[in-house]
Amino acid sequence: MTISIYVVGAVLIYLGLLAFITYRALRSESDLEFASENHNVSVLGTFSSLFVSTIDGAGLVFLVALAGVMGFGLYWFVAGIILAAIILYVQAPRIRRLVEEKRYLTQNDMLKSQIGTWTSSLILVIVTVLVAAQAASLLHITGQIFSTLFAGGLTFWVIIASVIVGLYMFVGGYKTVIKTDIVQFLAIILVLIVALFVSDLPSFSFATESFMMGGDWRSVLGTVLFFGLMFYPLPAIWQRMYTAGSAKIARKSLTLYSVTYLPIYFVIIAFGMTLVALYPEADPNTILYTLADGAISPVLGTIISVALLALTMSSVDTQAYLFLSTIASNWLGIDKDENPARYRRTLRTLIAIAFVVLTVVALTITNVVTFIVGALTLLAVLTPALFASVYSKGVSRALDRGMFLVTVAGTGVYLYMMWQGMFTDFLMNAVPGIVACVLGLIVWFYIAFAKGNPA
Repeated sequence: MTISIYVVGAVLIYLGLLAFITYRALRSESDLEFASENHNVSVLGTFSSLFVSTIDGAGLVFLVALAGVMGFGLYWFVAGIILAAIILYVQAPRIRRLVEEKRYLTQNDMLKSQIGTWTSSLILVIVTVLVAAQAASLLHITGQIFSTLFAGGLTFWVIIASVIVGLYMFVGGYKTVIKTDIVQFLAIILVLIVALFVSDLPSFSFATESFMMGGDWRSVLGTVLFFGLMFYPLPAIWQRMYTAGSAKIARKSLTLYSVTYLPIYFVIIAFGMTLVALYPEADPNTILYTLADGAISPVLGTIISVALLALTMSSVDTQAYLFLSTIASNWLGIDKDENPARYRRTLRTLIAIAFVVLTVVALTITNVVTFIVGALTLLAVLTPALFASVYSKGVSRALDRGMFLVTVAGTGVYLYMMWQGMFTDFLMNAVPGIVACVLGLIVWFYIAFAKGNPA
C-alpha cells in the first residue's frame, strides 16, 4: 500500500497541534479548570462542543451513509435536532440558575438534586454504560482510520489512539476536551468546504422530491421524532449547558448551532449522494475510510484523513470525560468544588484505568452504525426525567418513584423491541422514547393535580 506524503504530513501537523494544546493546558491550568473549565466556557467553546456532539467521527460516517439512502430527506434529522435545541433554549435560564447554585457537571448531579435517588441511580447506570460504549466505538473508528492510512493491524492502532487521547486528557482534563472540540469543528468545516467542490449538486426537482421522501410521511415523522428524542437527552449536550459561562452564552451557542446545521447538512447530503454514485460497489458505512488513504484523490484523502482523526479523537475524549466525570462525581461521590485537587488526582487515575478497558472493548465492536442507532434509541427514554428535573422544585418522593417507573417502562419497551427485531425504521426506533414521554406526562399531571404542583 502506497501512503500519500500529504496525508502523513497533515496527520503529523494535527498531532503537533494536539501536543501544543496539551502543553498550554499543562502550564496554565488550575484544578477547577481541569475539572470543568470553572464553569466559564466561552461561546466558541460551547458552540463547537454542541455542534460536534452530533457530527463527530462516528456521526460523519453515519450521516454520509444515511445521505446515500435518504438524500435530502436527511433534513428531517435536522428538524428533529432543532426542535430539541429550541426546547433547551427555552430551558437554558432555568438550567443555568440551578447550575450557579449547585454547580452541576453531569446529568446525574441535576437528577439527584431535582428528582431523587431512585431515578438518578437508574439513569446513572444507563448513561455510564452507553457513554463508555460510545467512547469505545469511537476508539474503534480511530484505529480503523490509522490502519487505513498507515497499514498495520487494528489492534496496534487502537492502542496507539488510546495512548494519545489518554495522555492529553491525563495532562489537560476538561480544558483539552473543549479545545479539541474547537479543532474538531474547524476540521468539519474544512472537509465540507472541499466536499462542496467535489460534490455534484442535485437539481431542484430532485432535491424537493428527495426532501419529501416520496410522500412517505411515516418516514418523515419517524425521523423528526427519533432525532429530536435522541438529541435532547444527550449527556454531552447537558454537560456543555452546565459549563457554559452564562445562560446568554448557552442560548447564543444553541442559536449558532441550529443556524449552522442548515448549510452544513446540505453539503453532507450532496457529498454522501455523490460518493455513493461514484463508488456504487463500496459499503456506504465505510466509504470515507476508502477515500482517506489518498489513493483516489491525494487532496481529498488528506483532508478527510485529518478531519476523521480530529473528529474521532476529539469525540473519544468527550465521551471518555463524560464517562469518567460521572464515575468520579456520582459513583465515587467526590465534589469537584469542595476538593478539586482530590478530584483531579482521582480523574487522572480513572483515565489511566479506563483507557485500558476501553481499548479492550473497542476491539470487540463490529458494526459501528448499528451500535449508534441502538444506543440513541435507549438514550431517548431519559427525556421525561431530564425535562421534569428542570421544572421540579426539588427532591420529591412521588416524582422520583414516578420517573423511575417511566424510565423502567421505556427501557423495558426498548429491550422487548430489540429482542423481537422490531426496530425496522426510525419511527419504530422512536417508540421507546415516545412511550416514556407519554407515561412521563401522565405521571407529571397526576402529581400536579393529585399530590400538589411538582413545579
